[in-house]
Amino acid sequence: MDGMSRSAGRIHLLCNGLSAIFLLSMLLSCAGKESPPEVISPPTAQTPTPAPPIEEAPAPTPITPMPFVAVKLLQIADSLIIRPSPGDSLIVRFLYNGAGITNHRTPSSVSASLKGGWIDLHKQGQGPLETGLSRASISPAKEGSYLYLNGKPYRGSLTLLPAQGLDPNTIPVNLVAINFVQIEEYLRGVVPGEIGNLGRDEIEAIKVQAVAARTYALSRLGQFAEWGYDLEATVKDQLYLGVEGEAPLADEAIEATRGVVMTNGGLPINAYYHANCGGKTEYIERIWDKPAQPYLIPVEDGYCDWAPSYRWEETWRPEDLVRNLSAFLDTVVVIPETGLGPLLDLRVASRSPSGRVESLEAVTAAGTYTIGKDRIRWAMKRGNNPNRLLRSTLFDIEVVHGGDGEVEKITAHGFGTGHGVGMCQTGAIGMARQGFSWEEILTRYYPGVEFQRWGD
Repeated sequence: MDGMSRSAGRIHLLCNGLSAIFLLSMLLSCAGKESPPEVISPPTAQTPTPAPPIEEAPAPTPITPMPFVAVKLLQIADSLIIRPSPGDSLIVRFLYNGAGITNHRTPSSVSASLKGGWIDLHKQGQGPLETGLSRASISPAKEGSYLYLNGKPYRGSLTLLPAQGLDPNTIPVNLVAINFVQIEEYLRGVVPGEIGNLGRDEIEAIKVQAVAARTYALSRLGQFAEWGYDLEATVKDQLYLGVEGEAPLADEAIEATRGVVMTNGGLPINAYYHANCGGKTEYIERIWDKPAQPYLIPVEDGYCDWAPSYRWEETWRPEDLVRNLSAFLDTVVVIPETGLGPLLDLRVASRSPSGRVESLEAVTAAGTYTIGKDRIRWAMKRGNNPNRLLRSTLFDIEVVHGGDGEVEKITAHGFGTGHGVGMCQTGAIGMARQGFSWEEILTRYYPGVEFQRWGD
C-alpha cells in the first residue's frame, strides 16, 4: 500500500524523550478563507490493494512503568457524593492549606462541598468528617475496587480541589473532581465511546483507536498543570466515561496494543482524530492556528463514504444564521449595539488544499465579517440547533436572495463530520473491514510516524 513499509510496523522501545513526561505525570498524581463557491464532488471510492504482511517484532523489554493521567470529571458549585464499592471502604487523605496530611478510613459515603473557598467533607448521615480543607484525596481500600462519584463508577482515585479562577485573589466557588487513573485503565473508559460499538471483524479499528487515544493522552500530560489535571473528560480532549463506558472487545484491543504509542522525533505525536473526513484529511495549520506537523497532512480517503456522516445538508433561515454569527462574533470582535442587521450575502473567500472552506465572508448591514478555518463551524453552527457545531468546513453554499437584496435562505451541501485533521474514524473502520492491520491504518493517516512501546 502507498506510503507503507514493513518497518512501519516494527515496535521500538520508547526512548528517553518521554521520561520527563512520566515524571510530570507522577508529580501530578502525587500532589493534567468574491467568487462563487467551488463545487465539491465526493471522492471516488478506492479499491484497496492487499498490503504486504508486516513482520512481527520481538516483544520489547519493558523499561518504565505506565504513567497515571489526571482527568477532570466535574466542576460544580453544588455538593458531590463519593461512595465505595459494596463491602469496601474509603481511604480519605486531608490536606490543610498546603500542609498537614491526615488519613481517615470510613465505610460510609462522603459528601463534599465548598464553603468560603475551602472543602468541607461529611459522612452521609453521620455529620462532619473534616472541614476547611485545601485538598482531599479519596481512594478505595481494596485494590481494584471502584469509587462511585455521584453514582458513576471510576477506577483509580479521586482528588477534590477548589477551582481557582483566572484571578488568584478571588475565592473559589466551584469544586473540581479529578480522577487519577493508570493510562491503560483510562483507555478502557475512552475507546468504546470514541470509536463506537464495533464487532469482531472491525477489531483492527478498535486497536487503531486505542493507540491514537493513548498517544493523544501522553502528548497532553501537564497541559493543565496549573489547575491540577491533564485532560478533560469530554470531547474537548477525549470522551471518558469511566467504568460505564468499558466494553470487552475494546479491552481486548487495548491489551493487544498495550503501551504502544505513535512518535515523531522520539516524542508522542499530536494524534488528532475525527469522525469522518469527507474523502480527504487536511493540514493541521489550515484548520487551526497551530504549527505544521509532518504527519498531519492531507491524505486521500476512499474508505469513509459508507457512513451516514459522510454527506450532509444544512439549511438556515437568515435570522437564525445572523443569530449564530452574532453570538460568535461578539466573543472576538466589537459588533454594533444594534446588531449585525439583515444578512446581505454569504460567500466563500478561499479554500484549503482539501477543498475545505478556509475563509468565509458574511456581508451584513453592519459590515463584512471574515471568519477563518475551523472557527467557521463554531460561527455558523446548525440551522435548527445553535448549540451544535456545523458538521464540517467541507461544503458548498447556496444563497437565495429576495427582491430587496436580502438573503432569504442559505443551504450548505457538505461532506464529513469533524475538523478533518489526522485519523478519520469511519475511514479506519472501513479499512479494518477490508483487512488492513492497525499499523497500516495508522501509518496511512499519520504518515511517517514510528511505533514505540511504553513499558509495563
